[in-house]
Amino acid sequence: LKLLEPNMSHFSRIKTSIREIDLLKKSLVNLNLVWEEKEQMIEGYQGETHKVNLVIHQKNNIDIGFEKTKDNNYQLVADLAFWDQSTSVDAFLDSLHKEYALTTVLEETKKQGFEQISQTTNQQNGEVVVIVEKWNN
Repeated sequence: LKLLEPNMSHFSRIKTSIREIDLLKKSLVNLNLVWEEKEQMIEGYQGETHKVNLVIHQKNNIDIGFEKTKDNNYQLVADLAFWDQSTSVDAFLDSLHKEYALTTVLEETKKQGFEQISQTTNQQNGEVVVIVEKWNN
């Protein structure tokens, strides 16, 4: 256990594999999360602030957000002591990564001229099966 120094940041930065902001935004909408894309400061413990590129407002007014990293991924930034989502941080990120992967597949198949026929989710293991088709003219 490493103790935090008094002036050390209370913000956690959690790496993700998310690279495309538009797919992140669509994924958040699909998860019924309201977001705002603008560079702004979010506030944490004792008024500490951190700059993010996309904000998700929380009911407790201690917002969470995503910032673009040097390697062009987006990481979640939050003061976890004030996490106010309906699921844990791990469950939130699991759902987001799953939705982001699905959104990416659907967008890419659409770009290649495929049409989605069906989508089913296995309620036992969460596996998603998407069927697409493409007619050659």
